[in-house]
Amino acid sequence: MNLNALKIFVAVVEHGSFIGASRTLNIPSSNISRAVTQLEQQLQCQLLIRSTRQLRLTEFGDVLFTSAKPLINGVNEAQSQLAAMQNTLVGQLSISIPNESGPMLLGEALIEFALKHPDLQMKIQTNFLGLENLHNNADLVLFFHRGEVSDSTMIIRKVCSFESIVVASPKLLKKIQTPKNTQQLLQVPCITTSTILNQKPWLFCNAQGGYDILNVSGKFCVDSGMLAKEAALKGLGLAILAKQACQSELDHQQLIAIELDQQPAALDLLLAYPSRKYASASVRVLIDALMHHCKYDVNILFH
Repeated sequence: MNLNALKIFVAVVEHGSFIGASRTLNIPSSNISRAVTQLEQQLQCQLLIRSTRQLRLTEFGDVLFTSAKPLINGVNEAQSQLAAMQNTLVGQLSISIPNESGPMLLGEALIEFALKHPDLQMKIQTNFLGLENLHNNADLVLFFHRGEVSDSTMIIRKVCSFESIVVASPKLLKKIQTPKNTQQLLQVPCITTSTILNQKPWLFCNAQGGYDILNVSGKFCVDSGMLAKEAALKGLGLAILAKQACQSELDHQQLIAIELDQQPAALDLLLAYPSRKYASASVRVLIDALMHHCKYDVNILFH
């Protein structure tokens, strides 16, 4: 039996007309009449006696209304309770954010969210494990990534994106020939990463809208964007950094942006949760809050 049709039938009886039910449910009266007719056809009995002046219940209709009325009231009550739960978040919420830049970018939004929802218990971890955190029962993971992410087991959304550039110190550029194209990067020392960004090679945007992979090499491998910048300042190698992360050093010519034939892939801040797991109200409301925060306050990062 169609629950929506049953709800319409109860409304018709309560208001004594198709028009009254139409106004209450905000449904065209023709749809109201059709729903009741289909319900009668499904049950193979007449529920209402229609006349120009009024509607009257048949014996079958009276039985159905008496039984259905408490059911519809219960459904409406459940909907009201669920709507209230959307506004008053309760339970536990486990979140993982990146080390270093994560607290700077997301800390204020997470604290405001906790203040707004005092009945919600929040557990926030900072690390560079990225999607691996989902295997540790995290409800929501935020992580930095360059390039594409393909994982059918995850729901992944981009929160914001940061322009990336290749930089080097003036000290290093005095010792090496400044690269003019990406292939020349293979001949110079570069600062690479280990667990952060999942040991991804350097990625550069190509004309086809995809990415070209460049397996640069170097003797200094780090898990920290901040440490990569410090190493670049000391002349240990070239580094790919978010431009915002080193704008001050660029302005003071402590680091020099290397102009190449291809643009480095942007550094994206992504969020993910398991596709097999229905996103709770807490997760959905938090995602909306983080997306709004990063849309309007992204410039506070590194400043």
